[in-house]
Amino acid sequence: MSTTERGLVGGTTLAVVAVVVVLALGESTRSRSASEPVREIVLSARDVAFNEVNPTLALRPGELVRFVVRNDDPGVLHSIALPGIDSRVRLVPPGEEVAFEVRVPEGGRFEYTCPQHLPKMRGRIEIGASGHGQP
Repeated sequence: MSTTERGLVGGTTLAVVAVVVVLALGESTRSRSASEPVREIVLSARDVAFNEVNPTLALRPGELVRFVVRNDDPGVLHSIALPGIDSRVRLVPPGEEVAFEVRVPEGGRFEYTCPQHLPKMRGRIEIGASGHGQP
């Protein structure tokens, strides 16, 4: 293969990679506009509870919520799950935090949990018009 051919192949590969990256970035921002408000809820995992009392979270239908979950429990692995709202279970190592966004469904009652510390680490999520009552 000549130098010119290698340059064309390399350039084509670079162009394909650039297009894939642009499409991936576009996809990640497509779920919300830059001006859409994002409500942030911070939960601290410690002593088999979130925020000491597993508070009920009141959310509004359709709103975008950013959960920040901190593991303030030295030497203990925690996780966060939102069954019925989000299918993933996110691990939160000791001393670290995870953050993620979810779109709130149109209505209902759900829960947030630390699956490995059930039934103690379980709080309610209520979806309604008011959306007040976050920690």
